[in-house]
Formats: sequence, structure tokens, C-alpha cells
Amino acid sequence: MAPLLIIRLALLCTVAVLGGCSLAPTGKALAPETLRMATPRAETLRPHGEARHVLALSSGGADGAFGAGVLVGWTESGSRPTFAVVSGVSTGALQAPFAFLGPRYDPLLEQVYTTTRTEDVFKGNGIGVIVKAGMSKADPLRRKLDRIVTDRMMAEIADAHREGRRLYVTTTDLTNGKPVTWDMGRLAASGRFDARSAFIEILVASAAPPGFVEPIPLPDPASGVAVLHGDGGVMRPIVVEPSMLRGKRRPSLWIIANGHVGTVATTQAAGHGAAALARRGVSQLLKSLSFSAVERAAILAREAGAAFRLQQLPSEIPEAANPFVFEPDEMRSLFEAGRGRGKDPSSWLSAPAATEEW
Repeated sequence: MAPLLIIRLALLCTVAVLGGCSLAPTGKALAPETLRMATPRAETLRPHGEARHVLALSSGGADGAFGAGVLVGWTESGSRPTFAVVSGVSTGALQAPFAFLGPRYDPLLEQVYTTTRTEDVFKGNGIGVIVKAGMSKADPLRRKLDRIVTDRMMAEIADAHREGRRLYVTTTDLTNGKPVTWDMGRLAASGRFDARSAFIEILVASAAPPGFVEPIPLPDPASGVAVLHGDGGVMRPIVVEPSMLRGKRRPSLWIIANGHVGTVATTQAAGHGAAALARRGVSQLLKSLSFSAVERAAILAREAGAAFRLQQLPSEIPEAANPFVFEPDEMRSLFEAGRGRGKDPSSWLSAPAATEEW
């Protein structure tokens, strides 16, 4: 619990800093009524196919190239199922629509995670560093998603939602210090004029690390007041809830962790300066939180009688040198590592890997 408490203290500090920043939207203005359409409803999900398959995609920044590779390799193995539920956080949120819609989107998924550069995602924020509490802004990512999330993609997600399948994305409400999970299929099927804009803004918010990227204002579905949202991985690096595993048939829970999963580092710190060590400290706190989230998911699967399967970046393969820097060569290497794992059915773990204890 200690890492979780420290993360939440860090989040509260971030919220305190954000308290005086501007709420002017950086994207298109969204109606609270539209975001109400993205609020999950309590309902029983219909099984899809012979078994209910649930996929959870974790946070991880540039290491998301590994998870993208796993999905593509999984398709090539011939054993990738259709998912009744897909949840995604941060980079996992960006992967989630591709995973949800299936192998037809694999070529686009591979292109995104092997050719994207930092300037395609973030840009310097100028004076916004002070007034909007973020060193960068996500305008390039928003433009990129505007090209990717087409009306056709929205229609396909809406059709899948009507069939009983579910697509969830989680952000962190920085104003109130809580995770928020959005029902993206319900939003796509809402028929609202600004549903696509809201869909994109939620994806951008889920992938916007507080402090590094300025927060994304979204109107609160209940009150209509603008609140600030950021990276969902701050509080929920992996999202699995008991309701996702309910059903008449035995479900299978698949988790793709975009990075190493463990309580200790697998590589030495690069540099000993204040910035390098601060980045290292935050990285390890988030890594411990990720490990706790994977363990929790395994417990939920066991309680639900679900099969549990995990893919994680092998400890012998280095993570991205900086999760906020996107270098095509580095990401291609991570992608191919994931592709190899996805092709091999025996590479899926049935429990979180053991870690060093003290």
C-alpha cells in the first residue's frame, strides 16, 4: 500500500498546483450531456462467442509499442479472440479501440506504434508551463487522433456496443483526485453531434501525464462544471472490475502490461542528476503501482473463476529510455519483442511473475 499512498500524495500535490490554472478548453467545447452518454451503466454483458474474453491494456508511454506488437503477433498466431470487454489506460487507452475492433486495424496499430515521433504527440507549451501547469501540450496527439478516429470507426464501435460488447477508457479527475472510467461504446452510439470530439478528448486526457502535459478540461457529467483530467495511469494503471468478469460462461481475463511488471527495477538508473533521479523515482513508484494492479486483477479473476493470462515486457528487454520520448527505432524494437511474444501461446503467464523481496 505504501507506493499507492505516495502516488496519491503526489497526485494531491499536483491538484494543489493545478488549482489556480486556466480551465479554457484546449480542444472543442463539449456538452455535459454528451459525456453523460459515456457514463457506464450497471448492466449484464452478454457473452460473445463460446467464451467471454476480457482484455485490459495498461499504461506505459512509449513502451506501448510492446503491447501493440503483442496484439499483432497474437493475430498472426491465429488464436486471438474477439473481446467482449476491452479496457485501456493511458497508452493502453490509445490501443484499446484498435484491439476492440479486431485484426483489421492491426496495420494501422503497427504504423502508429513504430513510426510516431515525440513531435507527433507533444509540443512545447511556452507560457502555458506557468498558466496551464504543463511543460507540453497534446495538440499534435489530438490532431493525429482526429485523423485516426473516423466516423467509420465510431460507427463500428457503436455497432459492437449494441451487440453487447464494451469498450472502457480511464482518466484521472485531477480536480477531485479520483479515477473516472468512460463507456466509449455508449458514447459512440449516443448519436450526439459532438460524440467524436468527446471520444478524442477522453483519449487525449487518458494519455496526458500531469505536470508533463497540461490537463484536459472536461465538463463533469453530473454538474456540468469543467474539471481537469489527466493520465489514467496515475491512479489506475490497469482497469479490471468484478462486473467485467460476470457472466454465465467462464470468462478469460487477458492483461497486456506495457512495460516491466515488478516491485524492483530491472535496469540501473541512467545518470545521477536531480532530474534523472526524480524521473527514476516516479517510474519506480508507478511500476510498483502497476504490479499491485496486476496482482489485484489476478485475485479478481480467481474469485470470479476466470482464467488469468498476462503478457509483460520480459525483464531482459530494456524499457524505453524515456517513456515520454517516442523514437521509431526504439519502438520498433519493442514492437518486435511484443510480436514474438504474441505469436507464442506458451508465453502467456498464468500469474504475476515472482519478484525480489527484502
